[in-house]
This record gives sequence, structure tokens and C-alpha cells, in this order.
Amino acid sequence: MESRMTPGTRQGFTLIEVVAVLVILAIVGGIGTLLIGNVVEGFGFVRDSAAIAQKAQLALGRLTYEFARITSIDPSSDADSIAYTADLSTMSDVVTESHSVAIDGQRVTYDGAELADGVEAMELHYYAADGGTEVSPAAARLIEVGLMFRWGSGATKTFTTRAAVP
Repeated sequence: MESRMTPGTRQGFTLIEVVAVLVILAIVGGIGTLLIGNVVEGFGFVRDSAAIAQKAQLALGRLTYEFARITSIDPSSDADSIAYTADLSTMSDVVTESHSVAIDGQRVTYDGAELADGVEAMELHYYAADGGTEVSPAAARLIEVGLMFRWGSGATKTFTTRAAVP
């Protein structure tokens, strides 16, 4: 027996239906690719910003620790560098040392050793004990340190801390 198609029954798809499905799949695939691209780009941005924030936190934490032991600040210190004497005394020994912090290109250095890299700018501000009146470095009782970093996208972020000088 031969099977004959009766009017109203079909087998398979027409060419127009196949093309329509392919077009819809291409549109959905294109949108999916854009979304995945944005997710990957966002991940890269978050990764870079976390690395920069960690660099800034480590550098500013170290500077806060060091500045808390200052006994005197060299009058030649300015907004880009500071030279100072610190008290490193223990219960049995009296020890003072001279140190310096400066920006060298895109590196912040502590006694010439790299403290942080990729720094766009560093600013030091010297304040009286009230925290509002700017004074000369030698008279400072509060030091504000600002480190500016640049992301790969060109955006900048400044991290700031203040350290009390005894």
C-alpha cells in the first residue's frame, strides 16, 4: 500500500520555516555573546580595581605605621616627599633612624625601595593638631597622604589616609 498525503497533512519543514528559526537563533546568539562580553569586561574591571585597592591599602597602612613614630620632620619636605627621623626605641635600646618617602616616576619609594607601583600621583599635606590648619612640614602633627592610581580604562581613583604625628 502506498501512503498518500492527504490535503492538510504535511511532513517536514518548509524552507521559510528553517530560515526563520536560523535567524531567531542568530539573534539570540548575538545577544548572548554581548552579555557574556560585558560580564567578562566587568570581571576584568573588578579584578583590576581590587588589585589597585590592595596596593593602596598596603602602602597607606605602612605609611600610617611609619608616620606614627616620627620624632621630627625635615623642613625640606614638601607635597611630593618627606624626610623624617623616627623613634624605634625598645624597652632596652634607644634607637632613632632617618627615613624618606617620595614618588619616583610611578613608584612610591620608602628609603629608595619600592613601596607601591603604578601610582599616578602622591600628595602629602601637613596639618596642625586640629586637622584643619595647614602648616609647614616641621610643625605638622597630622600628615595626610593621597595616592592616585589609574585604571586600564583611564579612570583614576585617589586613596587617602591621615596619620597622627606624636
